[in-house]
Amino acid sequence: MRKRIEELAEGKIPYEQPQVIFSKEKLELEVVEGQTATDSFQIKSENGIRMRGMIYSSNIRMKCLTFQFEGEEADIQVQFRADGMSEGEIAVGELCVVCNGGEYQLSFAVTVTRLYAEASTGKIKNLRDFVKLAKSDWKEAYHIFHSPAFKNILAPKDLKASLLYEGLSKPSITEQTMDEFLIGIGKKERVRFLPEKHSVEVFEAAAPIEEQLLIQKEGWGFLEIRITASEEFIVPQKRYITDADFMGSTYPLSFYIDTEQMHAGNNFGCIYLENDVQKEEYQVWASADSIQVRKERTVQGLQRATYLLTKSYINFRLKKIVTGEWTKQTLALIQRMQEFQPNDPWYLLFQAYALQRNKQRQDAQWLMDEFRQKIKEKKTRSGHFTIICVCRRKKNRLW
Repeated sequence: MRKRIEELAEGKIPYEQPQVIFSKEKLELEVVEGQTATDSFQIKSENGIRMRGMIYSSNIRMKCLTFQFEGEEADIQVQFRADGMSEGEIAVGELCVVCNGGEYQLSFAVTVTRLYAEASTGKIKNLRDFVKLAKSDWKEAYHIFHSPAFKNILAPKDLKASLLYEGLSKPSITEQTMDEFLIGIGKKERVRFLPEKHSVEVFEAAAPIEEQLLIQKEGWGFLEIRITASEEFIVPQKRYITDADFMGSTYPLSFYIDTEQMHAGNNFGCIYLENDVQKEEYQVWASADSIQVRKERTVQGLQRATYLLTKSYINFRLKKIVTGEWTKQTLALIQRMQEFQPNDPWYLLFQAYALQRNKQRQDAQWLMDEFRQKIKEKKTRSGHFTIICVCRRKKNRLW
């Protein structure tokens, strides 16, 4: 009893204290630069004795929204302000809890990051992540490219990518814009397309006929193709397709031969496949005649054109016509022969010869380059081609 009286005299008044426990050992937050982030934790009395206390922070940026608490349990809300902070900075400190159960310290660490876009694959933090997403899901990547958060993907030191994005995003951002951006920074190749074949011949066309052209694409990314026909008897089923229309790397383009729009004999036309950077041509040759009749007309047409070519050349050598007139007649006759044999590369060489004689050297050079490529594919050689090349280099007069 005496000991008890002495303790009371000294101010030592015994009472039961709550046994305080925390739901978290440490607070770890991630906050976007210039914004705020909130978090929470719980304080609980393990022995059921009511708690009463207050909380304050050692860091002025960390604010205790719940700075006082009372009861057996308490939910504490805190808020961190990242005004003026940049990505990579880390703020640390302690939350000091003073209550009837004692004094406690709960440490915290806040990491400042940028506003990165969230994708199905996770956060997109750099161009490597973005390119990976674009390969797997082009549409989702486009939504991110269109969002304000995309600028945060670009590294501050990557001035080229930043300027390219600024330039391409005005006045509007499209899928083509994103494709051009990735090409411009060297992260992908331009998507190209190619028809499986370059011509078709249709005979005995007595009624409308449906044909199909397979278009192959190479690469990944945005692709658009505008489809037009040079003649009314060719009717494409679609006038515009994109990469979304392809099944894998192939698209079957259907078109019709409208026999009511055809004239007697041979009908020549082209389907043009083009976009801003590429143009391909698909030649269509249709006739109501049989194959035998067509062959006979082809032979007759070639024979007559050859006769007229020979006659024109003789008149030229006899100086009955000037060089310009002979060149004009020759090019017209060769064009007519090309209609009968559209895939024969030798006509390119004949045209180059006529242009060379007329001193249209640049035009002749283009045709010779095209001829060189075609005979290279067929692994053949031309003595006539070699002679023209030699004469061009030495500026000799052709025969």
